[in-house]
Amino acid sequence: MSVTEMNEALARQIALVRAIESADQHCAIVSVEDRRLASLGAREQLASASPTADGVTQSTATQFIGYRAALLLRQLAQRYPVLTTLAGHSRHLALVSILIPALAFIVGIAVDRIADPHRVDLLSAPLLGILVWNLAVYAAMLLWPLLKRPASPWIAGSGAQWLHAASTRLAQTLPGPLHAGLLDFALEWRRLSGPLDAARIGRTLHLSAALFAAGATLSLYLRGFLTQYAAGWESTFLDPSQLQAVLSIVFAPARIMFPPSAASRAAASGPGRLTA
Repeated sequence: MSVTEMNEALARQIALVRAIESADQHCAIVSVEDRRLASLGAREQLASASPTADGVTQSTATQFIGYRAALLLRQLAQRYPVLTTLAGHSRHLALVSILIPALAFIVGIAVDRIADPHRVDLLSAPLLGILVWNLAVYAAMLLWPLLKRPASPWIAGSGAQWLHAASTRLAQTLPGPLHAGLLDFALEWRRLSGPLDAARIGRTLHLSAALFAAGATLSLYLRGFLTQYAAGWESTFLDPSQLQAVLSIVFAPARIMFPPSAASRAAASGPGRLTA
Protein backbone atom coordinates (compact mmCIF):
# COMPACT_ATOMS: atom_id res chain seq x y z
CA MET A 1 0.00 0.00 0.00
CA SER A 2 1.57 3.24 -1.14
CA VAL A 3 -0.84 5.72 0.42
CA THR A 4 -1.16 6.59 4.05
CA GLU A 5 -4.53 8.31 3.95
CA MET A 6 -7.76 6.36 4.20
CA ASN A 7 -9.39 6.70 0.80
CA GLU A 8 -12.88 5.54 -0.10
CA ALA A 9 -11.93 2.09 -1.40
CA LEU A 10 -9.85 1.34 1.70
CA ALA A 11 -12.60 2.57 4.02
CA ARG A 12 -15.12 0.36 2.22
CA GLN A 13 -12.96 -2.74 2.64
CA ILE A 14 -12.30 -2.03 6.31
CA ALA A 15 -16.00 -1.41 7.01
CA LEU A 16 -16.94 -4.65 5.25
CA VAL A 17 -14.42 -6.77 7.18
CA ARG A 18 -15.35 -5.15 10.49
CA ALA A 19 -19.06 -5.86 9.89
CA ILE A 20 -18.38 -9.51 9.00
CA GLU A 21 -16.07 -10.12 11.97
CA SER A 22 -18.48 -8.43 14.38
CA ALA A 23 -21.40 -10.54 13.16
CA ASP A 24 -19.28 -13.74 13.14
CA GLN A 25 -18.82 -13.93 16.90
CA HIS A 26 -18.32 -17.71 16.88
CA CYS A 27 -15.71 -17.58 14.08
CA ALA A 28 -17.85 -19.73 11.76
CA ILE A 29 -17.10 -17.61 8.68
CA VAL A 30 -13.70 -16.15 9.55
CA SER A 31 -11.86 -18.67 11.68
CA VAL A 32 -9.41 -17.77 14.43
CA GLU A 33 -6.60 -19.07 12.24
CA ASP A 34 -7.73 -16.90 9.32
CA ARG A 35 -7.67 -13.84 11.52
CA ARG A 36 -4.27 -14.70 12.96
CA LEU A 37 -2.73 -15.29 9.52
CA ALA A 38 -4.22 -12.06 8.20
CA SER A 39 -2.77 -10.09 11.08
CA LEU A 40 0.62 -11.75 10.60
CA GLY A 41 0.60 -11.08 6.87
CA ALA A 42 -0.39 -7.46 7.44
CA ARG A 43 2.55 -6.98 9.80
CA GLU A 44 4.95 -8.44 7.23
CA GLN A 45 3.59 -6.21 4.46
CA LEU A 46 3.80 -3.17 6.71
CA ALA A 47 7.40 -3.99 7.62
CA SER A 48 8.38 -4.38 3.98
CA ALA A 49 6.56 -1.21 2.93
CA SER A 50 7.92 0.94 5.80
CA PRO A 51 11.15 -0.66 6.99
CA THR A 52 12.27 2.52 8.74
CA ALA A 53 9.01 3.13 10.59
CA ASP A 54 9.63 3.99 14.23
CA GLY A 55 6.73 3.00 16.46
CA VAL A 56 3.04 2.86 15.70
CA THR A 57 1.57 6.01 14.22
CA GLN A 58 -1.88 6.77 12.89
CA SER A 59 -0.72 6.21 9.31
CA THR A 60 0.94 2.88 10.05
CA ALA A 61 -2.11 1.73 12.01
CA THR A 62 -4.31 2.62 9.04
CA GLN A 63 -1.99 0.74 6.71
CA PHE A 64 -2.01 -2.30 8.96
CA ILE A 65 -5.81 -2.37 9.15
CA GLY A 66 -6.02 -1.95 5.38
CA TYR A 67 -3.54 -4.77 4.69
CA ARG A 68 -5.37 -7.05 7.09
CA ALA A 69 -8.78 -6.28 5.56
CA ALA A 70 -7.46 -6.95 2.04
CA LEU A 71 -5.98 -10.30 3.07
CA LEU A 72 -9.16 -11.43 4.79
CA LEU A 73 -11.33 -10.37 1.89
CA ARG A 74 -9.07 -12.23 -0.51
CA GLN A 75 -9.59 -15.42 1.49
CA LEU A 76 -13.33 -14.94 1.90
CA ALA A 77 -13.87 -14.05 -1.76
CA GLN A 78 -12.61 -17.47 -2.78
CA ARG A 79 -15.46 -19.03 -0.82
CA TYR A 80 -18.05 -16.27 -1.33
CA PRO A 81 -17.50 -14.48 -4.68
CA VAL A 82 -20.22 -11.92 -3.88
CA LEU A 83 -17.74 -10.20 -1.56
CA THR A 84 -15.57 -9.21 -4.52
CA THR A 85 -18.36 -6.98 -5.81
CA LEU A 86 -19.22 -5.56 -2.41
CA ALA A 87 -15.60 -4.77 -1.56
CA GLY A 88 -14.94 -2.85 -4.76
CA HIS A 89 -16.24 0.62 -5.50
CA SER A 90 -19.24 0.61 -7.82
CA ARG A 91 -18.32 1.92 -11.26
CA HIS A 92 -21.93 2.49 -12.24
CA LEU A 93 -22.15 5.80 -10.38
CA ALA A 94 -18.94 7.02 -11.99
CA LEU A 95 -20.30 6.11 -15.43
CA VAL A 96 -23.61 7.85 -14.74
CA SER A 97 -21.79 10.98 -13.55
CA ILE A 98 -20.14 11.14 -16.98
CA LEU A 99 -23.08 10.13 -19.17
CA ILE A 100 -25.63 12.56 -17.70
CA PRO A 101 -23.52 15.73 -18.26
CA ALA A 102 -22.57 14.50 -21.75
CA LEU A 103 -26.24 13.91 -22.57
CA ALA A 104 -27.15 17.35 -21.20
CA PHE A 105 -24.55 18.95 -23.48
CA ILE A 106 -25.94 17.11 -26.53
CA VAL A 107 -29.52 18.07 -25.63
CA GLY A 108 -28.43 21.69 -25.21
CA ILE A 109 -26.95 21.69 -28.70
CA ALA A 110 -30.11 20.23 -30.21
CA VAL A 111 -32.74 22.07 -28.17
CA ASP A 112 -32.90 25.21 -30.32
CA ARG A 113 -33.81 23.11 -33.35
CA ILE A 114 -37.13 22.12 -31.78
CA ALA A 115 -38.67 25.57 -32.10
CA ASP A 116 -38.47 28.13 -34.90
CA PRO A 117 -34.79 28.18 -35.93
CA HIS A 118 -35.01 31.83 -37.06
CA ARG A 119 -36.91 33.44 -34.18
CA VAL A 120 -36.52 33.62 -30.41
CA ASP A 121 -39.77 34.39 -28.54
CA LEU A 122 -38.82 36.25 -25.37
CA LEU A 123 -42.14 35.37 -23.73
CA SER A 124 -42.26 31.72 -24.75
CA ALA A 125 -43.23 29.21 -22.09
CA PRO A 126 -39.95 27.21 -22.34
CA LEU A 127 -37.80 30.32 -21.89
CA LEU A 128 -39.86 31.60 -18.98
CA GLY A 129 -39.85 28.09 -17.50
CA ILE A 130 -36.04 28.00 -17.57
CA LEU A 131 -35.87 31.39 -15.83
CA VAL A 132 -38.40 30.40 -13.16
CA TRP A 133 -36.64 27.08 -12.58
CA ASN A 134 -33.28 28.77 -12.07
CA LEU A 135 -34.78 31.31 -9.68
CA ALA A 136 -36.40 28.49 -7.71
CA VAL A 137 -33.12 26.55 -7.52
CA TYR A 138 -31.13 29.56 -6.32
CA ALA A 139 -33.82 30.38 -3.75
CA ALA A 140 -33.70 26.79 -2.51
CA MET A 141 -29.90 26.92 -2.26
CA LEU A 142 -30.13 30.08 -0.14
CA LEU A 143 -32.93 28.82 2.10
CA TRP A 144 -31.89 25.16 2.44
CA PRO A 145 -29.33 25.74 5.24
CA LEU A 146 -32.08 27.46 7.26
CA LEU A 147 -34.69 24.77 6.59
CA LYS A 148 -32.45 21.70 6.81
CA ARG A 149 -33.46 19.26 9.53
CA PRO A 150 -32.04 15.91 10.62
CA ALA A 151 -33.58 12.91 8.94
CA SER A 152 -36.56 11.57 10.83
CA PRO A 153 -36.47 8.12 12.47
CA TRP A 154 -39.16 7.02 10.02
CA ILE A 155 -36.84 7.68 7.06
CA ALA A 156 -33.97 5.79 8.70
CA GLY A 157 -36.30 2.93 9.59
CA SER A 158 -37.66 2.79 6.05
CA GLY A 159 -34.11 2.61 4.67
CA ALA A 160 -33.27 -0.24 7.02
CA GLN A 161 -36.43 -2.14 6.06
CA TRP A 162 -35.65 -1.64 2.36
CA LEU A 163 -32.11 -2.96 2.78
CA HIS A 164 -33.37 -5.91 4.80
CA ALA A 165 -35.92 -6.80 2.11
CA ALA A 166 -33.32 -6.47 -0.65
CA SER A 167 -30.98 -8.84 1.19
CA THR A 168 -33.47 -11.71 1.57
CA ARG A 169 -32.18 -13.34 -1.61
CA LEU A 170 -28.65 -13.38 -0.21
CA ALA A 171 -29.97 -14.97 2.98
CA GLN A 172 -30.98 -18.05 0.98
CA THR A 173 -27.46 -18.65 -0.33
CA LEU A 174 -25.17 -17.28 2.40
CA PRO A 175 -24.59 -18.45 5.99
CA GLY A 176 -26.48 -16.56 8.67
CA PRO A 177 -23.52 -14.69 10.20
CA LEU A 178 -22.26 -13.57 6.80
CA HIS A 179 -25.70 -12.38 5.77
CA ALA A 180 -26.04 -10.44 9.03
CA GLY A 181 -22.61 -8.91 8.51
CA LEU A 182 -23.46 -7.81 4.98
CA LEU A 183 -26.69 -6.21 6.17
CA ASP A 184 -24.82 -4.35 8.92
CA PHE A 185 -22.23 -3.24 6.35
CA ALA A 186 -24.93 -1.94 4.00
CA LEU A 187 -26.49 0.14 6.76
CA GLU A 188 -23.15 1.45 8.05
CA TRP A 189 -21.79 2.27 4.59
CA ARG A 190 -25.01 4.06 3.69
CA ARG A 191 -24.49 6.25 6.76
CA LEU A 192 -20.79 6.85 6.11
CA SER A 193 -21.00 7.50 2.37
CA GLY A 194 -24.24 9.51 2.44
CA PRO A 195 -22.61 13.00 2.49
CA LEU A 196 -20.13 12.00 -0.22
CA ASP A 197 -22.84 10.53 -2.45
CA ALA A 198 -24.97 13.66 -1.98
CA ALA A 199 -22.00 15.84 -2.98
CA ARG A 200 -21.43 13.71 -6.07
CA ILE A 201 -25.07 13.93 -7.09
CA GLY A 202 -25.02 17.69 -6.62
CA ARG A 203 -21.84 17.98 -8.67
CA THR A 204 -23.36 15.91 -11.48
CA LEU A 205 -26.55 18.00 -11.55
CA HIS A 206 -24.69 21.33 -11.51
CA LEU A 207 -22.30 20.17 -14.22
CA SER A 208 -25.21 18.91 -16.33
CA ALA A 209 -26.99 22.26 -16.04
CA ALA A 210 -23.83 24.15 -16.98
CA LEU A 211 -23.14 21.90 -19.98
CA PHE A 212 -26.76 22.16 -21.12
CA ALA A 213 -26.45 25.97 -21.18
CA ALA A 214 -23.02 25.73 -22.84
CA GLY A 215 -24.38 23.43 -25.54
CA ALA A 216 -27.34 25.71 -26.27
CA THR A 217 -25.10 28.78 -26.37
CA LEU A 218 -22.56 27.08 -28.62
CA SER A 219 -25.29 25.95 -31.00
CA LEU A 220 -26.75 29.46 -31.22
CA TYR A 221 -23.36 30.99 -31.95
CA LEU A 222 -22.40 28.42 -34.56
CA ARG A 223 -25.72 28.68 -36.37
CA GLY A 224 -25.64 32.45 -36.07
CA PHE A 225 -22.83 32.58 -38.62
CA LEU A 226 -25.18 31.16 -41.26
CA THR A 227 -28.61 32.20 -39.93
CA GLN A 228 -30.17 35.53 -38.98
CA TYR A 229 -31.94 35.37 -35.65
CA ALA A 230 -34.92 37.58 -34.77
CA ALA A 231 -35.85 38.11 -31.12
CA GLY A 232 -39.41 39.29 -30.52
CA TRP A 233 -42.48 39.04 -28.35
CA GLU A 234 -46.21 39.00 -28.89
CA SER A 235 -49.38 38.67 -26.84
CA THR A 236 -53.12 38.59 -27.41
CA PHE A 237 -54.07 40.42 -24.22
CA LEU A 238 -51.12 42.75 -23.46
CA ASP A 239 -50.29 45.93 -25.36
CA PRO A 240 -46.68 46.86 -26.23
CA SER A 241 -46.17 49.02 -23.12
CA GLN A 242 -47.39 46.23 -20.84
CA LEU A 243 -45.21 43.72 -22.66
CA GLN A 244 -42.23 46.03 -22.25
CA ALA A 245 -42.90 46.24 -18.50
CA VAL A 246 -43.10 42.45 -18.21
CA LEU A 247 -39.87 42.00 -20.15
CA SER A 248 -38.14 44.62 -17.98
CA ILE A 249 -39.01 42.61 -14.88
CA VAL A 250 -38.17 39.21 -16.36
CA PHE A 251 -34.79 40.24 -17.74
CA ALA A 252 -33.83 42.69 -14.99
CA PRO A 253 -31.06 40.38 -13.59
CA ALA A 254 -29.56 39.99 -17.06
CA ARG A 255 -29.57 43.76 -17.63
CA ILE A 256 -27.85 44.34 -14.29
CA MET A 257 -25.10 41.80 -15.04
CA PHE A 258 -24.76 42.70 -18.74
CA PRO A 259 -25.78 46.34 -19.35
CA PRO A 260 -27.13 46.79 -22.90
CA SER A 261 -25.20 48.86 -25.39
CA ALA A 262 -26.59 51.98 -27.07
CA ALA A 263 -27.25 50.04 -30.29
CA SER A 264 -29.22 47.35 -28.49
CA ARG A 265 -31.29 49.96 -26.64
CA ALA A 266 -32.13 51.64 -29.90
CA ALA A 267 -33.11 48.33 -31.45
CA ALA A 268 -35.22 47.44 -28.41
CA SER A 269 -37.34 50.54 -28.92
CA GLY A 270 -38.67 49.04 -32.15
CA PRO A 271 -42.15 47.48 -32.56
CA GLY A 272 -41.67 44.13 -30.81
CA ARG A 273 -38.95 42.70 -33.06
CA LEU A 274 -35.20 42.63 -32.62
CA THR A 275 -32.93 41.48 -35.40
CA ALA A 276 -29.56 40.00 -34.52
